[in-house]
Amino acid sequence: MATITNHVSSYGVREGMILEWQASRLRIGVVKVAFGSSENYATGGIAVESGIKSAMSVDTVLAVVPMHHDVGGWMPLYDASNGKLKFYGQEPTNSTSGVIALSEMPDGSTAINGKTVYLLVVAVD
Repeated sequence: MATITNHVSSYGVREGMILEWQASRLRIGVVKVAFGSSENYATGGIAVESGIKSAMSVDTVLAVVPMHHDVGGWMPLYDASNGKLKFYGQEPTNSTSGVIALSEMPDGSTAINGKTVYLLVVAVD
């Protein structure tokens, strides 16, 4: 399973420093999703919602936006309907002309091995 940590608080920025946030249940943070060196992609995505909730100490994840990653040309996308991080891209061998929809990363792909994705998260506790 991917390791997820609260990236903002690990760099010394305390959550809730702004007075308006102290009275609110809204939490905004950055989490780091680090994949293991032998962690292959599984069709349908990698479950991250429970790890995000744990890392940020929140009850409900409202929105997740991928900010930065090192997974080559693959685009990460958070699937809110099932709390999973999916990757999409286009294999260079496809010779179809015109607009081509991005395909999900193939099952068992090693492209995420040892890679990292940073996510901007809006949640409530």
